[in-house]
Order: sequence, then structure tokens, then C-alpha cells
Amino acid sequence: LLGLRLINNRDEAVPLGSVADVGQRRGMATIVRRNQMRVITVTADVDTRIINSREANRVIEEWIPEFSEDYPGHRFNLAGENEDTQRSLEAMRLAAMLALLTIYVILAVIFNTFLQPLIVMSVIPFGIIGVLGGLVFMNEPLGLMAIMGAIALSGIVVNNSVVFVHFINRRRADAAGSGAADVHRGHIRWHSIIHSGRVRFRPILLTTATTIGGLFGLAFLTRGQEEFLAPMAQAIIFGLIFASMITMVLIPCLYAVIDDLNNLTARRRDKGVSGNR
Repeated sequence: LLGLRLINNRDEAVPLGSVADVGQRRGMATIVRRNQMRVITVTADVDTRIINSREANRVIEEWIPEFSEDYPGHRFNLAGENEDTQRSLEAMRLAAMLALLTIYVILAVIFNTFLQPLIVMSVIPFGIIGVLGGLVFMNEPLGLMAIMGAIALSGIVVNNSVVFVHFINRRRADAAGSGAADVHRGHIRWHSIIHSGRVRFRPILLTTATTIGGLFGLAFLTRGQEEFLAPMAQAIIFGLIFASMITMVLIPCLYAVIDDLNNLTARRRDKGVSGNR
């Protein structure tokens, strides 16, 4: 290269070494671009005995501001497992919204009302509280599998509530058919709620126990490759336990509150009609 002949401004052939300083340094074998920007990819494997990927990303994020000050025009993009996790969380958020909407629509069609599905679905937030409490008790992080278990739990905990509300409606309908509802409306309302709670207590307890029994081995006794499924089963178990206990108290109370609001609205509407007359 130093002996390479170049033509100068006087049309003379001169060696490259006489007009330039040539040195050696390392260069890039390939140039990779993403979104029309030059990128350099740095990969590493995480030793899970020392640190997990989430903690490693947190440490790297602490370095980014200092790096950006020293090298303006450069920026970090945490990809790999972190990028996959964020994409999965967005997909799960959409799946959770679709699941709740689907449950509400199905319940609204079954009960032929827009308020009673809200009573049934009111146990879902308490199930989520049970999930969080169970993960804290087991010292487990809120990972993807636990979130998947929480989404699946929203379709499980409503089963007992659906049957509970259906029993109350059927009991009130039977009382209305007997002609006693017009005379003792409040008595019939509370009798139907208390009777349904007494009748449904044992089935709710049994269905909860059998579901927990079926998931117990997966949640607490798994070893090897199946161990990553344990947080999902644990989330379902703890959420189901807490939601089932709340169901026996929450559903009757909300049912009575909604019924009182409906009666109050009906009385005001009747008074308005009477006043217009």
C-alpha cells in the first residue's frame, strides 16, 4: 500500500507513503443496521445463581445516563429477553381486557341484565389480591407465568358467583310465583339470599377444594423442567382461596345493594309518574 502510485496535481506519479501516514488499527468486519441506524449488538448469558435478567437490566439502565453524557448521539436499547418480556406483557394486557369483556358479555346474555354481571365479576379483583398475597408468601416474583395464572383465575373465580346469583334469582322467582312477594318483598329478598348462601356453601367449598387439589402437585411438588409452571398454579390456588372466602360475603351484600338501588329508582320513577298525573 505504501508503494501504491498516485497522480498528484502536477500529473506526477508519486508513492502513497510520500503523501500520507499509514497506520494499522482494528476495523469492523461487518456493519449491521436496524431501522437505518448502525447498531452493535452485545450479548451475554445470565448466571441465574447470581443474578436474574431483570436485575441485570436494572444495573445496565443505571449506566445508561452516564454513557449518554460521555457519548452523545449514542443510545442503548435493551433487547433479548427484556424485549420479549415487554412484548409478552403487552399481549397479556390485551388478553386480560378481552377475557373480562367476554366474561361480561356472556354473563349479561345469561342474566339478561347489565348489573348482575358486575356483581359476579366483583370477586375478580379480590382474586388478584389473593394472587399477590400468595406470591409474597411464597417469595416468588410477579413473572409471566404468575400473570398468566391471574388471567386464567378471572374465568375460574366467577363460577361460584354465577351459580350463587342464579340460585338467588331462582329462589326469588319461585317466591314471586307463589304470590307472597308483593306482601313481604323485603322478607322474600333476604330469605332468598340467606337460603342460597346456605345451599351453595358446601358446593363452593368442594369445588374450591378439588381445584386446589388438582393444582397442588404442580404448584408445590414440581421439579426439573416443569418447575417454571409452578408460579401459575400457585397464583390460581391462592387467588381461588381468597376469592372463594370473599364470595360468600361479597355477593350477598352487593346483590342486596343493587336491589335497593333498583327499588329506590323504581319508587322515584313511580312518584314522578303520579305527580305528572
